[in-house]
Amino acid sequence: TVVYQNPEAVNCFGTPDDEEKDDNATKDRCLFISRFVDRELGKSALKQVQEGVDYKIEAEHYTVRGPKWFSVAARRARDPLKSSDHIILYSARDITEIIQAREETTKANLKSEFMSVIAHEIRTPLHHMVGYLDLLEIDDLSEKQHEEVLEVQSSASLLMSIINDLLDSSKLEEGRLSIEHVNFGVLGVLNGCLAAAEKV
Repeated sequence: TVVYQNPEAVNCFGTPDDEEKDDNATKDRCLFISRFVDRELGKSALKQVQEGVDYKIEAEHYTVRGPKWFSVAARRARDPLKSSDHIILYSARDITEIIQAREETTKANLKSEFMSVIAHEIRTPLHHMVGYLDLLEIDDLSEKQHEEVLEVQSSASLLMSIINDLLDSSKLEEGRLSIEHVNFGVLGVLNGCLAAAEKV
């Protein structure tokens, strides 16, 4: 049982002596184990501290404002009032925002990795298609067939550009993107955009 709390802990976890003393949830929060959302983790922590092990862990606790994450530290100490007894000194620092930021970073990294893998998997067969189109272009084709091959090449080139942009986006999120200065023909880009728009 939590015997003494500082004002900040009372504000966070409540106390059975306040106006909510008939509230079972408030009473539970004044029990060491019951503060843990994962009760088994709370039991393990209490057992280790009772055996004299200094304990520190990140754990989710119930509070008067709902579950939050805390950096929990606990150790066994001699009771200053009853020298023959032992008590547990316990502290909990709110790290909810840190945990949330960490989870968001993990999700972003997973998304970036997923996009990178997908882009690589699509680019491999696309390279084969572009290669075969190049072979077709040097064959003895009619004028109409040659125009059709050029149109497919243009679409394949556009798709390859999109895939490369996806890979660059992943590199940008990971801080690995290097900027290059490349000369290009503006007229060719505009004609390609117009050709693609006409097909839509």
